[in-house]
Amino acid sequence: MTISGNVSAGDVPATAILVPAASAQAYVANLESRLAQLDGAPVFFVDDGESGTSHDLVGQVGDVLVEGRPLREVPFIVLLERCIRNGWNFRVWLADNDPQAHVKNTIPVANFDAVLENMEQGRVCVCWHAS
Repeated sequence: MTISGNVSAGDVPATAILVPAASAQAYVANLESRLAQLDGAPVFFVDDGESGTSHDLVGQVGDVLVEGRPLREVPFIVLLERCIRNGWNFRVWLADNDPQAHVKNTIPVANFDAVLENMEQGRVCVCWHAS
């Protein structure tokens, strides 16, 4: 997951680490200029603090859906709502061997309700733009 905008470490869940994209793992660092073109700058990678990716943070969505709990209590969802409220662009995608995965593996969402709808339908790869 990446966030573009005036976000700070205090804006992400306590278990997450906000890393400038240029300083993140090589895969994200290599995409930094392209992500800045798509989503604006500065670009930050959201590291889950465990896997070196955003996987554990995003994976909580599936756990909550299986358990039948409300999505709005998931820290990841709270973060996405905060992004929308503050006008920060975000991109959540499943990285694979395709160098265009950050574009091909995302569904644009227009508002927070669309985020929730996509998450409830198992489509966690989304992107949002404040423009």
